[in-house]
Amino acid sequence: MVLPVEAKLGAHAELSMRSLIPLSKNHLICACLCANGCKEIEQEFIDGNTIRNKDDLHQENIAYACGAVISSVAFMESTINEFFQNFFYTFDKLNITNSELMDLKSKWEINEEKFMHFKLEQKYDELAYKKILNKELDKNNKSWDDFKNLITLRNSLVHFRAKWQTDIPKRDDPYKIIHLRKRFKQNPFVEGTDNLDFPKGVLCAGCAIWSIDASTRFVTMFSKDLSDSDIGINLRTNVTKILQQYSIK
Repeated sequence: MVLPVEAKLGAHAELSMRSLIPLSKNHLICACLCANGCKEIEQEFIDGNTIRNKDDLHQENIAYACGAVISSVAFMESTINEFFQNFFYTFDKLNITNSELMDLKSKWEINEEKFMHFKLEQKYDELAYKKILNKELDKNNKSWDDFKNLITLRNSLVHFRAKWQTDIPKRDDPYKIIHLRKRFKQNPFVEGTDNLDFPKGVLCAGCAIWSIDASTRFVTMFSKDLSDSDIGINLRTNVTKILQQYSIK
């Protein structure tokens, strides 16, 4: 986003251009690269065409999957932050007369950082949908469920704390993520074993691809709702183009 030219007064007047550089696209690309890294490692392991130690391969696989999950959530967060900035910085050009939105814009100008520190769920639900779009976010669908699940998984990784896990995974779920195993293909490194502990039993190519699918489905839903509104703001990242470019299905 490029902001108006600023004139600096002085003996030798200078002109400068201020710009805001978006990052949502790069977060999504990072997630795709990590997912593809997982796929390559798992294929190498399945084919048996490697001289590398199984545990080393598995550790790299976990690292790539972890990166995909974290970057997928970062993509959703940077997307909504960029939307807020685009909306409020171009507010005066949008011919908005709604008093509640004008009041919200005044609050943004007073303390922009306060908006940025809302939880991700609140940014979409309470600010974007309820206040700006003046509609309810549809929470009775798979997109919302996966949105919440992805954030839970990301938080478990970013704020990781080792917890006791037993050898009965169906009854033992200290991280509250066992149900996610049904959402994607099983990790080939633990297939046929009883090692379903988190994170080793969860983080894999299937998990990485699911995290990208969950984040892009939710952002696509938000983008459609934006297009259907009359505020005149659209998201910048071309999700479909990126997924096709990096062969994410």
